[in-house]
Amino acid sequence: MEMFNHIYTLYQDNPRVRILGVWAEGNNMSHKKLVHLLNERNIDVPIVRHIHAVGKSVFAISVAPTLIILDPRSHLQIFEVGMNPVLTRQLPIVIDRLVDGAHLATEILQNYERGLLEYQRHMSTVNDHQTFEVPRIEIGDRPNPQYLNLSELWRNTSIKMPGNVYSWDQ
Repeated sequence: MEMFNHIYTLYQDNPRVRILGVWAEGNNMSHKKLVHLLNERNIDVPIVRHIHAVGKSVFAISVAPTLIILDPRSHLQIFEVGMNPVLTRQLPIVIDRLVDGAHLATEILQNYERGLLEYQRHMSTVNDHQTFEVPRIEIGDRPNPQYLNLSELWRNTSIKMPGNVYSWDQ
């Protein structure tokens, strides 16, 4: 949300760009608590509450955050599910191109179709009986550490299926 807030501050004075956050978790949090949470994190993005949270099922949104970008005609241009670690670099480029009139959804679909045709052409030229020799990889003996000595301090044989143990404060 902090990255998204940074993008909002870049475009908040641009009348051709409108950035909104959508709280799509229904009524699981009071308005007062949500405002407090946003203020605590210094989030200035205007938030719209999606009280009935039907977007999850209508748009098959399974993960938060989900980025949905509409062009000035309210046509879907970008639908990205999950966290994007390079959002602060990519989103300004996307927004600027949309403001300039680009139709990104068409470009994305055309690139996909070009790639699919290229793949199909490549697959049609491959002989079904063509074989490839895969080189054998030799894995050497495990070397001992140069600066540390490994010594067994204890052994537990009573646990049949050991796993990772996690501890956290709630």
